[in-house]
Amino acid sequence: MNPNTGDDMRIARNLSLMGTCDHGGGRFRKVSIMGQVHFQEDLRCLSFSCMGKAWMEGAFRSAKTSVMGELTLEGPAEGGRISVMGRVFSGNLSAQRLDAMGELTIHGKLEAEEVKLLGRLTIEGDCNVDRFRSYGDFDISGLLSVDDLSLTPGSRCRAGEIGGAHIEVRRYFWRHGVAEVFRALSGFLHERRLEARTIEGDEIFLEDVTAELVRGTRVTIGKGCRIARVEYGELCHIHPKAEVGESVQG
Repeated sequence: MNPNTGDDMRIARNLSLMGTCDHGGGRFRKVSIMGQVHFQEDLRCLSFSCMGKAWMEGAFRSAKTSVMGELTLEGPAEGGRISVMGRVFSGNLSAQRLDAMGELTIHGKLEAEEVKLLGRLTIEGDCNVDRFRSYGDFDISGLLSVDDLSLTPGSRCRAGEIGGAHIEVRRYFWRHGVAEVFRALSGFLHERRLEARTIEGDEIFLEDVTAELVRGTRVTIGKGCRIARVEYGELCHIHPKAEVGESVQG
């Protein structure tokens, strides 16, 4: 996932596009979009900024990407650090760090070293991440594979399966800040909860989670959980306000 651009990028020119146009793509140092641009071929750059609307048919590769408008990536996409404050629609996407405060829809799979989510993330395939921090909401159709997951649902979050070393899901706590007020208002429309068929890890702490099966070495089932079955290796603690069908040590 290292978007090393090579020595040839040091002599590439900058590209700034305004208005509505088609472009053949290529290699550039910095790309800035302030209009509506259709890239017909591959685009490779050190820095990409979109404050308008961009659509790419070819492959996309950038060391640093900032989207405050709308970006559609039809080909494979690779980035170092990606910041989404607008809307992004992508096929398979890989990144070193992904900060999503807007809306990101992936029609494929996501691979990243680190993800911080404050907005909305939809993935039609699997999600493979080293470190995942979420205060927004997501819908992942496949497997969420993560070494370290820390989640406070801002709304309803869904994943087909979740697997990782450390999994922590904590109940939303309103601190009365501006962002907290926004998330609280959205919470009136959607229950703040994580839903998954199975959750499996070494260290697991859950609050406000619905799952068919939770399996781990050391498991804590907290308030608001609805779990059909818990399988644990060493330790299992179940809160009196949690609903658990059965718990089995094995």
